[in-house]
Amino acid sequence: SNLGDRDAAAQQFERAAGLIDRALAISPRDAEVLSDASTLNRRRCDFALQAEDRDAALRFGAAAVDLAEQSIARDTNNLAARDARALAWFSLGRAQAGVDQKVALAHFERARAHFAERARKGEVPLRESGLIELYTADLLIKQRDTERAPRHARESLRIANEVLAARPNDQMAQFDVAAAAGQLASILYNSGEQEAPVEYFH
Repeated sequence: SNLGDRDAAAQQFERAAGLIDRALAISPRDAEVLSDASTLNRRRCDFALQAEDRDAALRFGAAAVDLAEQSIARDTNNLAARDARALAWFSLGRAQAGVDQKVALAHFERARAHFAERARKGEVPLRESGLIELYTADLLIKQRDTERAPRHARESLRIANEVLAARPNDQMAQFDVAAAAGQLASILYNSGEQEAPVEYFH
């Protein structure tokens, strides 16, 4: 998919789905299998969203959340399943953004709460925790919420910098810092501030 061969990617997703279906048929209540199934559906949600197939993205996103919740019900201490659910909320929120921004923001908030709990334990944040703030800021600025949008944009940049500090050679981390800084600069500039955005544009 990242190389632009969407047909080959779609075939691999179908193959993976077939394998997951077989695993679920054998062990329908296995917490790890359910968590893996959630992860696959989340990635298919993102893939469908890239293709602008919103109906499929919503379907896969909802399935990802449901499967993660089933996994958590089987093993309440399964951190991987809790991460999978939070990431599924994020993907489903992105899919919902073009349909119902209020619902999308609610999904982002659920995911944010999970990652905030992890941050309180001193863990290096996942890249997605910063992206949640980035997408939240984007929706809020579209709603002309000039009070909350900059706050989330600043948090996105803070998290991106923290991830980059932990992985200084990670190109995606470098890109996320640039994207977050650019978004914050744009929000501040469009809010009427002339001087504050300059450092972020640099």
